[in-house]
Amino acid sequence: MRKKTLPVHAGNRPHESRGAVKPPIFMTSTFVFEDYAEAVRFFEAEFKEADALGGEDYVYSRIGHPNLTIAEERLAQIEGAEACLMFNSGMAAITTSLLALLRAGDKVLFSEPVYGGTEHFLHHILPEKGISVEGFPAGTVPDDLTGVQLVYLETPANPTNIMTDIVAVSERRKGMGHLAPFLVVDNTFLGPMFQSPLDLGADLVLYSATKFLSGHSDLIAGAALGKGHAMSIIKGHRSILGTQMNPFDAWLLSRSMETLHVRTLEQQTIARELSIFIDGRPEAKEVSYPGLSIGDQRDVYMKNCKGDGSMISFLLEDGESVERFIGGLSLIKLGVSLGGTESLVQHPWHMTHAGVPSERKIKLGVHEGLVRLSVGIEDVADLKEDLKNGFDSIRHKS
Repeated sequence: MRKKTLPVHAGNRPHESRGAVKPPIFMTSTFVFEDYAEAVRFFEAEFKEADALGGEDYVYSRIGHPNLTIAEERLAQIEGAEACLMFNSGMAAITTSLLALLRAGDKVLFSEPVYGGTEHFLHHILPEKGISVEGFPAGTVPDDLTGVQLVYLETPANPTNIMTDIVAVSERRKGMGHLAPFLVVDNTFLGPMFQSPLDLGADLVLYSATKFLSGHSDLIAGAALGKGHAMSIIKGHRSILGTQMNPFDAWLLSRSMETLHVRTLEQQTIARELSIFIDGRPEAKEVSYPGLSIGDQRDVYMKNCKGDGSMISFLLEDGESVERFIGGLSLIKLGVSLGGTESLVQHPWHMTHAGVPSERKIKLGVHEGLVRLSVGIEDVADLKEDLKNGFDSIRHKS
């Protein structure tokens, strides 16, 4: 099946659900065995390979359930991954995966800025576990990977939209053999339709599935995709930590992924037009959008991306200008999430990155005048009018 067809059919087998064209919701905590011998065989296999990915044998929904399997198979096929694991949040996917892959004494390199929750986990939680972390500027490639066990990229970066070259980072590992670091990419901002990190050399790709994969701002979810023993280890940690998705959210996500292609393409079409509109406004400086990238960023875009997505960042003069701009909006809502059918605006300085010290924010390019816009599927003319009102409010002080 091609990429537009996969989200509709992948993972769903009606004959296993009494012919239902859509899978039912399996709202159960426990699954029964046919007989005593089957139960003994299952638990013997489970404890011999506690971290195995396993098949579709179910015993307890914390370990696995049919709705989880359907959602995981669907996203794995969309992404072109060997295996997918779903979690109850994007942060659960990030934290469970990194805790599974890292040990005391390991070193992590990560591109920065990153999402505020990830920033806190990297800077405050991992060091408590004896794991050292070191950041490098998004858009650059680390010179030396010696002694590094894991490289973590968030590209495009949240909230600046700066892209880091996945291919270049992966190639930097060549010749290191078994000492090569594991490469992890958070692909939330672009999603599987517009960037395929596994095809570019990444070992693991992470998502806040709350965002574009869900697309309706009505569930919280995360995902990790990859292959081999690493995925088995992560699954074992997920089972023990209890960070898997529940049946209802897994069902919702499977439903939402059916429209992933049409939603994200429409959002991209609108965002492309809005990025040009914003770039033409005198109040907006340094508009950051993949389709508008120039210089080195254009090279990264051409090597890594299959589209532009629908996230736009731009600078206003200062925090007061941001406050007046947001105050002038009525259609575009103020909120911290992204990827939904509704357009959202947020002020990273005081919102998603409020916990980052001011001097670090400035160093990372998260200036007080930075605005992040997630473009929905509203009529582009209505969005332009709303943005115009916001920009006009900057010039007309009350």
